[in-house]
Amino acid sequence: MLIIVFGAYALVDGVAGIALGVSGRVNGRSWWEMILLGLLGVLAGVVAFLWPGLTAVILLIIIASWAIIRGVLEIIAAIKLRKVIDGEWLLILSGLLSVAFGVLLFLRPGVGALAVT
Repeated sequence: MLIIVFGAYALVDGVAGIALGVSGRVNGRSWWEMILLGLLGVLAGVVAFLWPGLTAVILLIIIASWAIIRGVLEIIAAIKLRKVIDGEWLLILSGLLSVAFGVLLFLRPGVGALAVT
């Protein structure tokens, strides 16, 4: 279900980006960046519908990477802010759980991809 929602979102967002790039002009020139982003969005939507398994794996990698990076940043923030905030250990715990979740997704991609789909 998530793959279908993502594919639909990417297609709609891509078409909107293309439309904005074509219609939004500055000094008589199209916004080629928006057109390019729109084309990438349409491509991502098509890939999501044609190869849902590949899309699930890519989303899994993005989610796992995001969880690890966010967790590390939470731990760093807790250490740097330990004299400013109370209960910094909760932020460290949250960061550790986030890192563990990301690592678990990388170690068990089959289970994670199944959960994402």
